[in-house]
Amino acid sequence: GKQFSLVNWETALDEIDTFGGQMLSVERRADHPDTTLRAGPIYMVPRGRELVIGATMEPGRTTGMPNTDDIAALLSRAATIVPSLADARIASTWSGVRPGTPDLAPFLGRTRQPNMFVAAGHYRNGILLTPITARIIADLMLGETANPLADAFAPNRKLPAQA
Repeated sequence: GKQFSLVNWETALDEIDTFGGQMLSVERRADHPDTTLRAGPIYMVPRGRELVIGATMEPGRTTGMPNTDDIAALLSRAATIVPSLADARIASTWSGVRPGTPDLAPFLGRTRQPNMFVAAGHYRNGILLTPITARIIADLMLGETANPLADAFAPNRKLPAQA
């Protein structure tokens, strides 16, 4: 929340919070997936000679090294989907922080400052939402007709009550 706010443009930016996540990669074998898989919060992505497995979701986590127990649990969950992962050799582990909003949808739109726009809080979906983010922000900047989804991502939208 507030500790990570750059400035409050009366747009709810102070509502962006941190969501930590841990991931791992294993040495990819012939009996491991060679295409991207997703099942609930678990995803697996072949990357060269490794298979990337992600990710934990930890609201409020801001820093830290990967936790051995969390990584083991993540690998175990992945092995329920792809049993051959049960004895996979871990190549690397890492953790990171994602910015997210209370409703897990990004803030996209104008601020009260003239000619200032915001595109923030994409949570786990930054890369997936890049095309719609670019379209909404570009349309707003160019004064084009707003995308029908723009209101759903408006920075001043009504947010769910925080716990």
